[in-house]
Amino acid sequence: EVSEAYDVPAITNVGRRGGSGLAAALTNELIHVAKDVRTDDLELELGAEARAARNRDAAEDE
Repeated sequence: EVSEAYDVPAITNVGRRGGSGLAAALTNELIHVAKDVRTDDLELELGAEARAARNRDAAEDE
C-alpha cells in the first residue's frame, strides 16, 4: 500500500522462508545492478520489444 501511495517500487516476500537473509541478498544485488547501470557496465532494457530490436540490429550488422 505504501509503495502505491508514494509511487515507488517495492519487493515483498510472502511466506515463512527467506526473511532477513533474502532481503539482504536482494538489496545487495539491486545496489550492484544500479552501480553497473551507472557506470555503463550494464544496460537495462524496457522489455521484450527492446531486446528483439537489439537482436535484429545485431543480426543486420553481421
